[in-house]
Amino acid sequence: MILKMSKNIICIIPARKGSKRLKNKNIRKFFGHPLISYPILLARKSFFFKDVFVSTDCQKIKKISERYGAKVPYVRSKRISNDNATVNVVISDFLKKVKLDYKIDVVVVMYPTSVFVTKKIIKKIINKIDRKINFALTIKKFSHPIQRALIIKNKNLQFVEKKMKNKRTQDLYQTFYDAGQIYAYKYNSLIKNETFFKKNTDFIKLGYLDAIDIDNVQDFKDSINLYKFIKNNER
Repeated sequence: MILKMSKNIICIIPARKGSKRLKNKNIRKFFGHPLISYPILLARKSFFFKDVFVSTDCQKIKKISERYGAKVPYVRSKRISNDNATVNVVISDFLKKVKLDYKIDVVVVMYPTSVFVTKKIIKKIINKIDRKINFALTIKKFSHPIQRALIIKNKNLQFVEKKMKNKRTQDLYQTFYDAGQIYAYKYNSLIKNETFFKKNTDFIKLGYLDAIDIDNVQDFKDSINLYKFIKNNER
């Protein structure tokens, strides 16, 4: 597959220090290397990007990122590195502060724990961006229809959607969630803070075993097993 766009594409990896559920998540060792090294090396070796950057509030993450070949122009402020700071805010801050000597057309964002992203996925998501599509992401299907989700209220189980109580699962529509792996933005739409998830959004469906969003200790353990499985089956 040839890239549709021979334009200037950059990769930004947002990696803050704080991580309550999995301490030092972004630089935790994963098969001998810090997690963040995987998306950095993949992005660099893919040769799709004019530059690969890391946005961080941590000097240690900065040094590690630079050791693996990423550019870290500045250490971002604590104000936009807390639990309430969105990725869009972080990326907008980066684009405002870093002045490049070329025009950016597409911004690709990968999380520092995106160890399952491949060159093929990067190519696919970049190719999604065109005149009509401003934003693209990876999604995964919920393993069970969420319309039949249960909650515990006053120690009793209740259906979230009571009208779905007697529906067969095969009659319910499929639901998906953000896989938390990789995103592509048209630069002009990004700096204008345009709304996504409308007609200008596209996606790539990931299979059940294509990725794990690493947020806690169990996710990390599961990711080790999945990574081993994938690598053993590549032989």
